Amino acid sequence: MAPAFASSGPSPYTNGELVRFQGQSAVYQVQNSGMVWIPNAAMFNAMGLDWSQVHVLPTGIPHPRIQFINYLRLATNTHYPYQLNDNGTVSPILPGSTPFTQNQFDNPNLPGPFYPVSTLPGPLVPLNAPISQYALPPSGSLVRHAGQSAIYLRTTRGDFSWIPSAALFNAAGFQWSQVVTVPDNILLNAGSPKTLIHVAGSPKVYDILNGTLHWIPSWADFTSWGFSANAIQSVNYLPYPIGAPLTTQPS
Repeated sequence: MAPAFASSGPSPYTNGELVRFQGQSAVYQVQNSGMVWIPNAAMFNAMGLDWSQVHVLPTGIPHPRIQFINYLRLATNTHYPYQLNDNGTVSPILPGSTPFTQNQFDNPNLPGPFYPVSTLPGPLVPLNAPISQYALPPSGSLVRHAGQSAIYLRTTRGDFSWIPSAALFNAAGFQWSQVVTVPDNILLNAGSPKTLIHVAGSPKVYDILNGTLHWIPSWADFTSWGFSANAIQSVNYLPYPIGAPLTTQPS
């Protein structure tokens, strides 16, 4: 039986606000129903943002969908866009360059969105240079950064879902030998949706808060917290004790 919920609801965050989660350094900007991760201070400053405007959110609050910054628009050169690479370098996308054959900035066929910057947040390298990008592991891969213990699962949507404990890791039937160590420039923290779980064959979906499971009784409760169905992880058994149901978040 499939989980009870099939799609995510609207974000409870304020559009345009800058946020970070308590105990974490990553900063995000809320945009529509998701959050855009700002990968470093250089990118933050290039976007003209103000550090004093960053709001700290409490632990346990649901993460909406997290988006990557892939393309930039320089204020002094709106004719061509730039690609922001995983290692912090920047590549101009020029006419005739792979993967595009026409690269005028107003070309509607270009991927986006394009984030406006006043200065480039890193050194320039040719597009698709060997050092400019790293091949991401395929969906279903278990990965961690070198020197760090946190383990992530790359989802079918392409982001990375954090596995918060060994109990959940084992309940999902994962094997420690499957975990692959990847370079820091993979930027796993950019895609860590709130992990929800359900036992295979059961429609009940649970949130995890401080090592306790909280059943989400209805679709209204699910959407009020801004959960994403893409973050639901199937497990063989419930790895934590069950607490009170998680009812609709007060508005």
